[in-house]
Amino acid sequence: MGWLPGRLRANAGKITVGVIAQFLKKAADVLGHASKLRNSIMHAHPCTDSQHRQRLYRWSPSKNEFFLADDAKLDETIANLDALLAELAGCRVPYTTCP
Repeated sequence: MGWLPGRLRANAGKITVGVIAQFLKKAADVLGHASKLRNSIMHAHPCTDSQHRQRLYRWSPSKNEFFLADDAKLDETIANLDALLAELAGCRVPYTTCP
């Protein structure tokens, strides 16, 4: 878990309003997962595939990530990020709930 998700989760335990604490924990989970998806693409390197198209290639033995980021992979990553955002938005705390 990254720095920001870790801080969110740690501080959620200090919140006395249950729904807000739950939202922060969910935000930490979503942000942690989103950062992994984002980092995998952002740290990929340019390459040329077998059909001479420019693509991104992720090669990270320490993270056990090896993939060619073609259009389908980028579309899948965007769809996964959209789903995470929708999941987080679905448990957003209404302003009227806040003390």
